[in-house]
Amino acid sequence: MTKRKKIVIIAPSVLPIPAIQSGAYEQLIEYILKVNEELKAVDFILISKKNIGTYKLRKKFNYTTFHDFDDNIFKRIFNNINKRINKLFPQKIHYNFHVTQIQDILKKLKYDKVLIVGNVDYINPISEIVEKDKIVFYLATEILSHVNIFHKCGKIITGNNRLVNLVLDKNKALKSNEVVNLIPGIDIDFFRKSTADKVKILKKKLGIPDSKKVICYIGRIVTSKGVNVLLEAILKLNNRDDYTLLLIGSIGSNFGSTSNGKVSDVEGIVELIAKLGDKCIATGFVANEELADYLAIADIGVVPSICEDVAPASYLQFQAIGIPTIVSNGGGIPEFFSPDYSIMVNRGDTMIEELQAALITLLDDISKRNTMGKMAFANSDKFSMNRYFKDLINIIES
Repeated sequence: MTKRKKIVIIAPSVLPIPAIQSGAYEQLIEYILKVNEELKAVDFILISKKNIGTYKLRKKFNYTTFHDFDDNIFKRIFNNINKRINKLFPQKIHYNFHVTQIQDILKKLKYDKVLIVGNVDYINPISEIVEKDKIVFYLATEILSHVNIFHKCGKIITGNNRLVNLVLDKNKALKSNEVVNLIPGIDIDFFRKSTADKVKILKKKLGIPDSKKVICYIGRIVTSKGVNVLLEAILKLNNRDDYTLLLIGSIGSNFGSTSNGKVSDVEGIVELIAKLGDKCIATGFVANEELADYLAIADIGVVPSICEDVAPASYLQFQAIGIPTIVSNGGGIPEFFSPDYSIMVNRGDTMIEELQAALITLLDDISKRNTMGKMAFANSDKFSMNRYFKDLINIIES
């Protein structure tokens, strides 16, 4: 019997795993661990932030061992000071308490590979104590400010082919086989588990009558994700009263504050939501276990990113449950697009008008919505977590 490889996963931030406080990366890591429980392919070692709320949940993982770094007010103060020093002297390497704790944990472990998920700040310090061939970096955003250090990793995993080419173009020290595209995956079965009864109950709870068609956005409620554009397009629907806009997510989540203490990347959003009145329901944070029911309410999904999104999970989630979508042409989105199940709008000066027209098309044509929904459902099987997991492990181990 082949001995299972030991793979360390380093979580990207101070959000806990299992993902009790949400977080796209954290949800992805949790999915990976869950699939491994079924397939028993490797032994995972997860390094993430300590959180007492995860202790009982971790007991169900027999093929993952957990190591925690600590977090308290004094360490946060030090880390904030350290972040400011980094901005002043970016050419120097400055560590924070999380990094030094992760280093100490790694020094005591035996492993075959180390997977750094998302956080580029970990590459330099980890490369000091781990051989290059054992380091794999998962790049799931198009933030390439640290691309000059990617050659310190044995492999870079990206979420679309466009990003593969960008990375290779910006760091000539990388070999072509060191940057690999991995088609993303989601827990399709989870997002398909809702029932008509659950949808009915949740609609009643939210005050959405059956006569209203639900336009749904899920994700961070921030300007870079195109939420302002969506709200402006909805306002241009004028006096129509046959829809409800459902915004699922926290306003300004994960983007911190500006120098004046205001939450950043949310300019104008609250005011636009107020203009829509009862035509818009902003749910705020929704726990992971409830997401399937919330998405099942939707008649139309919208992914209006104006940033260079790599592979928005919401686009795949809408497909998994057979919801027609309107998407932007941002980043890697075109690689997952088909007119069979989506309408694409262009970022730029005409985006609001294009989005308005696409919304009208789908609101007015139930036959088109149904046909596109069926095509989306059929297409989504290729995003299964089992396929994704096997591809991920093959890339890491190769």
